[in-house]
Amino acid sequence: MKRARFTDEQIVRILQEADKAPVAEVA
Repeated sequence: MKRARFTDEQIVRILQEADKAPVAEVA
């Protein structure tokens, strides 16, 4: 799992957007 590409800020934003978008789309 390459998490180094993402910063903590980006991860938070991604998780927040993932909360709105369907899980299938995010995955």
